[in-house]
Amino acid sequence: MSTHYNAATQLAGLLRHFLSWPALLPLKQLVRSGQTLLNYADFQRIKQLSTSLPLATLLERQPRFRYKYLSGYLAASFSRPKRLAALLYHYDFLTATAGVAFFEQVARKLLIWQEQHGAGHFAIHLAYPAVVGFEGELSLYFSVNGILLQVVSFVIVPGQLVGAPGKPALLLSQVQGAHQPALHKHATKTLLDITPAALLMHAAYGLAQALRIDHAAGVSTEEQLSYGSGSGFNYNTFWEQFGGERTTGGFFRLAIPAPEKPLECIKSAHRVRTLRKRRYKHALRQAVEQQCRAVFRLRD
Repeated sequence: MSTHYNAATQLAGLLRHFLSWPALLPLKQLVRSGQTLLNYADFQRIKQLSTSLPLATLLERQPRFRYKYLSGYLAASFSRPKRLAALLYHYDFLTATAGVAFFEQVARKLLIWQEQHGAGHFAIHLAYPAVVGFEGELSLYFSVNGILLQVVSFVIVPGQLVGAPGKPALLLSQVQGAHQPALHKHATKTLLDITPAALLMHAAYGLAQALRIDHAAGVSTEEQLSYGSGSGFNYNTFWEQFGGERTTGGFFRLAIPAPEKPLECIKSAHRVRTLRKRRYKHALRQAVEQQCRAVFRLRD
């Protein structure tokens, strides 16, 4: 089984390398043009969106923005209509809720939370994804003294795509850490034994609360676009830590904020520590929510 898996992985890698050859660029552009002609009305909506909103920074970073819904985007099983629906809904929702100024603020890599502990400056920024953006339209970045440690990426989708009919939902599709084990350990220990990934989850919930989004979903390990590439991160276990419930569509449904175990179910020796961590997470969510409301001029 492992031999077949390794062979398939190597073949996929060779195929990706072959398709990245510059000589194939004209052919790939021709294929994309043909695909857009088959979905002309949809492509026109994407084109109008990219020209009507202040997305210059995003388009510079993602030259393929108008075409990315044509291939893998967000979840492995998403059909092209679902990919397009997610992409359009995200920008339509934010334009209606926060206005076009939202995109100008995000383009400047917005600071939404920070704390100083001795010589350590801990910060969370909201910005566009650093690279192509096939796993989300927005990213939260956790850093220590300017060194990036953790990223969580997401997109706002129609609720029915993830099992929340009629409501917007935060679709969390990427959790990625930098290879900085010593700094990760230091940050976790300093911030009440809460990992940078968990802190970014609570920051995402704070932003969601500011936007009045009360549903979230996480993409399962099997639905990850990078599934089978050798990544050892277990998304399923991570979502379960936040009370995630697996759905039939390959997602984990998440409540905002995450449910908490009753204190009486926690050993008495751990209750004080648990309460301290809960208060800290709540304070972070509240601080992010208030900062986003103020910056984006959202109504209470």
